[in-house]
Amino acid sequence: MDKGIDQNVILQAIHELSDQIKSVEKNLSERMSALESRMSALESRMEALETRTASLEEGQKEIKEQVRKIDKKLDILNRDLLDTRADVEFLKK
Repeated sequence: MDKGIDQNVILQAIHELSDQIKSVEKNLSERMSALESRMSALESRMEALETRTASLEEGQKEIKEQVRKIDKKLDILNRDLLDTRADVEFLKK
């Protein structure tokens, strides 16, 4: 009889452990799913940011080119202004 009780206790303990393992497994599975969802959302945000960054970099290049053109035009205007002033001074004399 003592042996039968020991077997029942062991079987009960195994059953309880099995239930606990299933509970832990379910909890881990839910947490893993939540992490995968968050990871997916972060990847989507990263892709969107990469697209925006590329667009901003392209805009920055265009602005730099426009500034270079304006600088060249200002240099030309400055030279023309100096030439005109020199001509005026020459004509005054």
